[in-house]
Amino acid sequence: MLKKENIADVYPLTPFQEGLVYREMVDEASEAQGGPHAYFQQLAFRLHGPLDLVCFERAWQLLVDRHDMLRTVFPRKFRDRPLQVVLRGCPLNLLHERHEGLDAAGREQVLQARCLARRQDPLPLDAAPLMRVSCLRFDAQDHAVVWDFHHILMDGWCIGIVQQELSSLYTALQCQTVIPPSKALPFGRYVTWLETCRQRAHPGFWKAYFQGFEAVPVLPGRRLDPLPGPRLPGSETRHLINGTSDRLQRLASAHRSTLSDVLQALWGVFLAKHNHSRDVLFGTVRSLRPVELPGIDDMIGPCIAMVPLRVRHGAGQSLVGLLEEMAGQRRAWLDQAACPLPDALAAAGLAHDAIGHFLVVENYPLAEAFQGARQVFAGGVTVSDVAFWAVNDYEFFVRATPGQGLRIKPGAWVTPGYSRTQEAFSVRVSLAGIEPVGFRIKNDLRNH
Repeated sequence: MLKKENIADVYPLTPFQEGLVYREMVDEASEAQGGPHAYFQQLAFRLHGPLDLVCFERAWQLLVDRHDMLRTVFPRKFRDRPLQVVLRGCPLNLLHERHEGLDAAGREQVLQARCLARRQDPLPLDAAPLMRVSCLRFDAQDHAVVWDFHHILMDGWCIGIVQQELSSLYTALQCQTVIPPSKALPFGRYVTWLETCRQRAHPGFWKAYFQGFEAVPVLPGRRLDPLPGPRLPGSETRHLINGTSDRLQRLASAHRSTLSDVLQALWGVFLAKHNHSRDVLFGTVRSLRPVELPGIDDMIGPCIAMVPLRVRHGAGQSLVGLLEEMAGQRRAWLDQAACPLPDALAAAGLAHDAIGHFLVVENYPLAEAFQGARQVFAGGVTVSDVAFWAVNDYEFFVRATPGQGLRIKPGAWVTPGYSRTQEAFSVRVSLAGIEPVGFRIKNDLRNH
């Protein structure tokens, strides 16, 4: 039970959080099916070197103390609309395990078993903290960390914040540097801004935006009889051929667009071709971190929204022409991005499941310390073998990650029929040969 003296703040949920609370209630009602709950996320990594466990645990606690979202709970009972409650204090107990005397294969087996076991153990939304940190000691120079958290607390951008602050706090504690108390921007400030945007939203925009839209697109390879059992995400990363990422970026820059805009256009044309249509609809994940809130880029919280995107192209239209057309509509579209997805669909008379999949371009400030080969975490301690695992309640999604090379990572529940979609889109983006505007698209790319 919440104690009044331990409550620091109370405010409504964002539309994104409301959707996740609803999904959690559905999962709780169907736990007999087994498997992890939607929006459970997990980051596992290895730490090599003389890790000071006391400083490591203290650094995690200071992180919780600094960010109010990490001290937030979501009570089950509410009157008009769900609320989130920020606690003044919230102890984080790091879970210690010792597994010494194992060879490399044995260590990996223990780590994978722990990760799997944690995924089967849901994080109750009404109990803080809504995350767990387990530290597995294999020997004095080798530890594994398993960090579980719920998506309702943070978006992908926040993982980089946690990584950077955790490293800085650990280093300061090791060096016995005085760490002055500090608080990040309260998430409540963002909620207030979002509520203002929500009040300014114009449902009439979405009614006009969807005017004339007729059929929800069907994904290639979609099963008409979904497989039973738990939702186990399956995905494979496809790296685009050398030079494709740079050409797409140059093309975007030359036509008032971003790499995200180009990929959205390509996915729209690909989807339209499969559906024998020139008018398709899918979801996109947009970041909503307003520049008018100082400190927003360093705040932990889910500052994102699922926004419906309609892609229409004419017969023989070039990719450049499509990008220019989308660019002309983008400002008005972005101005309505804070409108809750159910409200946008309802305004247009579309069913709640009209958005059956989404595309997201992940452009997070995730430092190299949590990517690829072993990198420095703190003095004498390095990071390696970083693995991220997450589930959502969409059957299919496409994740693109910019970097030195563009990676396309379609994800789906374990459904063999989607393999054709995964391969086809990756190949078509790599070759930029999307029909029926394929030749025009190829020519556009050659000119950049």
